[in-house]
Amino acid sequence: MSINMVKQLENGREVVYPVQSHDLDEIEYLQIFNEFVEQNIILSRYEEQVWEIRTYIYSKNVIFINFKLSLQCRRWEHHIKYLVLLYLRQKLNPRSFKLGIDILVKVINTTWGLEDPEAARGIIASVPENSFSSVQARLLDFLDFVTIEESTKRIILQIIDSKGKILIKQRVLPFLNDIVQFNHCIEQFIDEWDDAERMKFYPVVLWWKLSIILPMRVTEFCIIPLDCIRRKDSEALFLKPQIKIKYAHMQGVKIREVPFNSDELLSLVEDYQLLTQSNSDREFLLCYNTYVAFKGERKSGANSKNNVITSHIFRCLLDDFYNEIYYKKYRYSNVPLDRGDPQRMRPGDTRHLAICNMMFMGFSPISIRNIAGHESIDAQNPYAARMDLYAQSRVVQLTEVYRKSVRQLWSGNTQNLNLVPEELRDRRIFSKEFFKYLWENKHGSYCFYTPMDCPTDDCRYCKYLYIPKESWKEALPWLAEESDQLEKSILSIVEAMKPLRKLISQEDELKNRAGELDALVNKKAQVDAYQLEIERNIWEREYRNRIDELVFEDEEA
Repeated sequence: MSINMVKQLENGREVVYPVQSHDLDEIEYLQIFNEFVEQNIILSRYEEQVWEIRTYIYSKNVIFINFKLSLQCRRWEHHIKYLVLLYLRQKLNPRSFKLGIDILVKVINTTWGLEDPEAARGIIASVPENSFSSVQARLLDFLDFVTIEESTKRIILQIIDSKGKILIKQRVLPFLNDIVQFNHCIEQFIDEWDDAERMKFYPVVLWWKLSIILPMRVTEFCIIPLDCIRRKDSEALFLKPQIKIKYAHMQGVKIREVPFNSDELLSLVEDYQLLTQSNSDREFLLCYNTYVAFKGERKSGANSKNNVITSHIFRCLLDDFYNEIYYKKYRYSNVPLDRGDPQRMRPGDTRHLAICNMMFMGFSPISIRNIAGHESIDAQNPYAARMDLYAQSRVVQLTEVYRKSVRQLWSGNTQNLNLVPEELRDRRIFSKEFFKYLWENKHGSYCFYTPMDCPTDDCRYCKYLYIPKESWKEALPWLAEESDQLEKSILSIVEAMKPLRKLISQEDELKNRAGELDALVNKKAQVDAYQLEIERNIWEREYRNRIDELVFEDEEA
C-alpha cells in the first residue's frame, strides 16, 4: 500500500484517504517511523510489539500502543503499525486512537485474522458506549486501509452499523434550569466579586461568556493568544484558536479571525488583560502565574515551561468556582456539586450551546463547520436535533430579563427617576389616578402607548402593557392561551428549518426563518414574563392571606 494521499470531496468537506495499492511500500513507512524516532515522539524500535509514544513532542506523558497478535495473525501487524504511523503523521494525539487500535488487535485475534468475521460481534458489542464513536472510526479506517474480501468487509460493517444504531445519541446537557441558574450565578458574581475572587475566577467568567457565543473546545479556550483582539477599521476581530483535527498535537492549531462585535465581551477581555498586565510576557490570554499564586503551587513540568493553563487545570478551577461561589457564597445548590454531577456545567457544554446559538441565528452549515472546526457538516446533526430545547432555553433566559422590568414597574418602584433604568422611564406608573390618561385594553389591562401607532400586533407582546392586580385573574388565561400558541409556532419553525439546512441554495430562506424564530421567541418571553409575574404575585398574596388567617385563628384560640 502506498502512503501517497489524495484529497476527495465528500458531503461538502475535504477528506484525506490513503491511495489503495496491493504492494506494501515498507521502505517509505520505515522512513516515517525513523522521523518520529528522531523527533523523540516514538521511543521504541519498529519490531517491538508495544510502542511507547509521547502524547506530543514536549510532553513527558506517554501512551503504549499494543500490537500483540497471535502467530497465525502476525501478517496483519505491519498494516496496523502503518496505520498508526499515518495517524501520527496527521498529528493525531495517540490518546485519540489507542483504544481503537486495542480493539482492532482484539478483533483480528478473535476472528483468526478476519477469517471468521462473525466472531468480531462480541468484541465490538463490548466497547463502552462513550468510546464507541472513536473505536468505530478506527475500525472503518482500517477497512478502508487494507484490501480484504468484500463479503468479509460487508459482515464487519454490518456489525459496526448495528452497534452504532443502538448508540446514536446526543450529548447529555444539564437541565435547562441548571443552565439558566449557572448564568444567573455568573452575572451576580460579576456584579459583586471582590478583588481576590476577580483575579482567581476571571478565567471561568471568560470561558462562560466567550465559549457560549464562539464554539470552542476547552483546549482551544486555554490557548487563546494574549493579543486576541484585532481592530480593523471600525470592526473588532477575535483571534480564535482552532485545532484542525480533534486530539491533534499543538502543531495542529490554526488561528481564525472571527467578527467580534459584543461591547460586553470586548470590555471583559480588555479588563482581564489590564488586570494581568504584570505578566504581559506570556503567550496566552489566561494567566498561569496568577493561577499558581492563588493555588500556592510551585511551577513545575511542561505547564511552567509553556506558561499555559491546561484543560486539566481549568477543570480544577471550575471545581473551585462551583464549591466556593456557586455553593458556599450564593447557595445555588443545597449540597456541593462534584465533578460529573448532572446539574453541573461541563467545559464542553458551552461549545454545544454556542453551535445551537449559531443555528438559531440562521448560520449556514458550512459557516458553522468553519467556525466550530468540524470535519464534516454531518457532525452538526446532534446539535440540530436539540434546537427545540435551545429555543426553549432562550425563552426562559429572556423571560427572566423581561420579568425584572415588569416587577419594577408593577411594584410602583418608579418614582425616583435616578433609580429607574432609561428603558423604563417612559413606562413609569405613578398612581391609579394616572390610569385615566391611559388606553384601556382587554381583560382590564392598560396601554402606555397609543393604539393609533402601536408597535406590535398584539398587546400581550408589548412592553407597554400594564395589568393592575384587580385584573390579574381575568388576564391570566388570556396570557396562557397565547403562550401555548407561540410555543407551537416555535416548534413549527424549528422543524421547517431542518430541511433548509441541507440545501446551500436555501441559505437566504434559512436566514428568514431564523428571523421569524427569533421574533417568536421574544414574543413568548414577553408574554411569559407577564404570566409568571402575575402567578408569583397571586401566590405570594394567597400565602400571606393564609398566614394571616392562621395567626388570627391562634389568637382566637
